[in-house]
Amino acid sequence: MLRKGGIIGILVVVVLCYFIALFFTNSWLESNIEDAGTSLNGALVEIDGLNLSFINAKLGWERLQVTNPDDTWYNSFETGKTEFDLEILPLLSGKFIVENAQLTEIKTNTKRETDGKVEKQEETKVDTSNFISETKGFLENNVKETTGVDLSQLDQKINVDSLLKFLDLKTPHKIDSLKTLYTERYEYWNTKIANTNPEKDIKQIESEIKKIKVNDIKSPEQVATSIRALKNTKDLIDSLKGFIETTQNDFNKDLKTTQTGIKEIPQWIQSDYNKALSKAKLPQMDAENIAKILFGGQMVAQVNKYLSYLETAREYSEYIPESEEKEPEPPRFEGQDIHFSGKYARPDFWVQKLNLSGETESGLRLEGLANDITSQQSLINKITTVNIKALAATRSFNLDGKLDYLTDIPKEMVKLDYKGISLNNTKIADTDIFPDMILEGIGDISASLSFEGEELNSGINFNSKALKFGKVTGNKSEKINQLVNDVVSNINNLKIDAKIYGNKNDLKFAVSSNIDKLFMNSFNNVLSKELSSAKAKIKSYVNNEINEYKSKLDNLIAENEKKITNKLNDIEAKLGVKTDLLENKNKELEKKKAELLKGAGGGILNIFGN
Repeated sequence: MLRKGGIIGILVVVVLCYFIALFFTNSWLESNIEDAGTSLNGALVEIDGLNLSFINAKLGWERLQVTNPDDTWYNSFETGKTEFDLEILPLLSGKFIVENAQLTEIKTNTKRETDGKVEKQEETKVDTSNFISETKGFLENNVKETTGVDLSQLDQKINVDSLLKFLDLKTPHKIDSLKTLYTERYEYWNTKIANTNPEKDIKQIESEIKKIKVNDIKSPEQVATSIRALKNTKDLIDSLKGFIETTQNDFNKDLKTTQTGIKEIPQWIQSDYNKALSKAKLPQMDAENIAKILFGGQMVAQVNKYLSYLETAREYSEYIPESEEKEPEPPRFEGQDIHFSGKYARPDFWVQKLNLSGETESGLRLEGLANDITSQQSLINKITTVNIKALAATRSFNLDGKLDYLTDIPKEMVKLDYKGISLNNTKIADTDIFPDMILEGIGDISASLSFEGEELNSGINFNSKALKFGKVTGNKSEKINQLVNDVVSNINNLKIDAKIYGNKNDLKFAVSSNIDKLFMNSFNNVLSKELSSAKAKIKSYVNNEINEYKSKLDNLIAENEKKITNKLNDIEAKLGVKTDLLENKNKELEKKKAELLKGAGGGILNIFGN
């Protein structure tokens, strides 16, 4: 692909030609232009066959090579035969005006015969406080600070045992508190029953009933006395029955109230379990950074390269009107400079039309046109435009650029659409979570970069299909390598969306892709098995520890409830026996009463109140 870096580099070389009016020999010109270009590029710039003709008003060369600073055995680009049609008169006033220029046979990423590396001189520190420089720094730091994904967790066992040794469960202490409360309540009811002393009353009832000897009764008066005694005994039995019933009801209510705490035990257990899980720091994986880790670095490198070109364009363009300081009036009777404007007010540098032609590394033929490349747009009242395009059977390329420095607010816009890109043997990010090579594939890219003063809005959309990747082998664990390769083998298309937007005080950079969820689902499925095992172990421990306490509490409640209930039931049963005994005794008395009434006649009724 013909890179914007190549175009900018060409334009930089064109700028250098401004100085040719000062030189007199082709070889001297060639040497000085090469030195200046090398200094700007940071790697070797070579010109072959440079020729300047004042007679024909032309400047040209046979070949230009600009070394790639990042890989000095390759050229960023090279050109074939190149010619510039110059205006001669402006040269006399130090202005470089080109009516028409032809850059032909442009090729990108060509192999060099020699290493184009040069010893870098110590750079003079410059002010980098402008917005574009700050944007580049922000993007670089943002990528550096992106947290990686630690795949080693996929091969680790969670050490639950070490955690459990120091785990402080709260539920056992709370259950012990319930035991204390229940014990106190049972003691209260035991004391209440004991203080009532129903056994003593039962014995008294039995004694009172047995005192009555029906066979020894000889008179109606004795019968009446015995009946009254049985009535008093029955009143005592009824009183004890009322006590038993009231005590049982009150005990049940109290038991129900105090057992409210038991209902809270499951919540206590869950709380202890959750606390154990939090202390275990069970691993979880997040997809948020996957796309930025894989593709963020390369995107930032490319975007920052283009931003550098725009930064250079701003630097060499007078887009900010300078404050006009009023010149002091000359002394009287002395001359002064008169500045004229109009058609003769020409920029110091102006390429009116630049025709480009060449081909990409993959053989796609490109043609382009750049208009009005100048250092002073305000003098010509035109913006700089660039268009490079190509159309083939399965591929297309279109690059549009505009540099507008006509107002106080500089504006730059670049749009790129490139379809049908061959991704065969394409190097990508070197990480342990993704292959570093695309073996086969076809891609489409759509990108835009828009600056307006200190506002940035940029987007990159990349779609690819028919993908085949290399293998991941960099992880120490073969299990992890296999897992990653299994995930990658299911990826046949890739979608990446990136956005860089904001202003000087609030920049944002976000990258997302369709593989985020795919990776995270696969990774978390592996983790979930380990997590399930760890959670089960923690839950088992918590339950086992608490079950012992809960079991003791349950036994305490059951045993004491049984004791109280059995004690009341026992009293009630004994009262039932005494009640039967009393009723039998009462029947005997009634029989005795009837016998005496029959033998004594009606006068005896007054004794029984009849």
